Amino acid sequence: MNNVYTIQEIMTLKFCELSNVVYEAILAELTRQYKDMIDRLLPIFDKAPVYQLDQYVDIYKFIVVI
Repeated sequence: MNNVYTIQEIMTLKFCELSNVVYEAILAELTRQYKDMIDRLLPIFDKAPVYQLDQYVDIYKFIVVI
């Protein structure tokens, strides 16, 4: 299953390192929120640890943490 991660992985993985399915789902949510600015924000989001994206979108809809 591509969307199951441990808490250590969530704390250390960068957004761009997620599996494609999870990455695209979270990116779609971010795009809905930041419509016109997503092109400029994407390089910042890509380098951010996954747990920090929780501030902007509910990542736990797409990720199962064990």
